[in-house]
Amino acid sequence: MRFILTGATGAIGMSLISNLFENNHEVTVLVNPRSSRNKQFKIFSEIDIIECDQINYYALILKKKYDAFIHMAWEGGKSRTNVESNLSSLKSSLEAVSLSARLGCKVFLSTGTQAEYGNKSILLDETTQCDPENVFAASKLASMHITRSKCLELGLRHIWLRVCSVYGPYDGEQTMIMRTIRGILNENIYKISKGNHFWDFVHADDVANAINLLIKDDSLNGLFLVGEGSGLRLKDYMIKIFDHFNRKYDEFLIGDQENLPAVRDLKVNPSKLITKTGWRPKINFEEGSKLLIEHCRENL
Repeated sequence: MRFILTGATGAIGMSLISNLFENNHEVTVLVNPRSSRNKQFKIFSEIDIIECDQINYYALILKKKYDAFIHMAWEGGKSRTNVESNLSSLKSSLEAVSLSARLGCKVFLSTGTQAEYGNKSILLDETTQCDPENVFAASKLASMHITRSKCLELGLRHIWLRVCSVYGPYDGEQTMIMRTIRGILNENIYKISKGNHFWDFVHADDVANAINLLIKDDSLNGLFLVGEGSGLRLKDYMIKIFDHFNRKYDEFLIGDQENLPAVRDLKVNPSKLITKTGWRPKINFEEGSKLLIEHCRENL
């Protein structure tokens, strides 16, 4: 199959490209010409790179035809209250659907976020009501609805993969796991909360596998939630990281006297994805965090 991807410089995108090449697919990426992260693609010798900013999807014309469009590009995730950038990305997601139809694609898959749910302390699944609390989350949720409607109009299969907290070698440096690992390696550990709330971290390779399974089954469409589903507390994940360094997690906790930011639970039920595709997370957090630490050591 021929795949075309946007927003592929992140943890999910890099894992997905590796997954697709391992399964003998062709891969083209649309990249922001101004992004310094485009150099990451040099590890893929057969990848086809096309420079095209999100705002120019509407004008892109390619001779080659494709089978599947994977849309992950989004500006506004780091500025969750920025109306202009998030609405621009919302508009671009609609243009991405039109582009996928022009390119001959049969399926359009886009990635969402647990932020669409808002502040919930219940077990999340595809039936949970969404109450987004910021422009980013609301725009993502709106993108799910408008891209679905546009796909229906154009005759494309539509899949919205709502991703929970993902981690992997190409994750952002400001995410909690990367900051923690880098902090320990550089002896500059920032203070951490007690971590008694529930959380869910899923490895990028497992998300990539979920995408591959959803794409190749022509009968599947709609919303799917992906997460590890292990029901661990945040401190359980952090302890595993600190154990790899033979360090004590308790050394770095914020005291009870500190004013901690409000925390929320993230408990995920990925049973629909499991039932429909046979997907299971293959990389548990102990193994995944060890691999990530090795990667960080090699790329200090």
